[in-house]
Amino acid sequence: MSAFPDDITMLKAQLRAWALDAALGLTCTGGSLDDANRRIERIEQREAETAEALEACEAYFDNRSDMSDGDYGQPEPNEEMRLLTMVRASLQSLQTKEQTI
Repeated sequence: MSAFPDDITMLKAQLRAWALDAALGLTCTGGSLDDANRRIERIEQREAETAEALEACEAYFDNRSDMSDGDYGQPEPNEEMRLLTMVRASLQSLQTKEQTI
């Protein structure tokens, strides 16, 4: 399993901390509130780009995901289905973050 979901959790915590700093009139960078707002905008832009890339991955893996015969004839997901599950979990995490901020 990849560390990707943990990275998303860490990023979400950092975004919340920066948003709180900005809301309190503090800064993330030691500069002005405008500096903090620009940094938040860049983070939000990267997050939007990440969501767009994950949506493209979702479409790609969705067309290729399938079950295959595993050990002793038991069905198991192929690699594309496993990756699709991870991509969808990451997208859900990003969407949940948008609803809570």
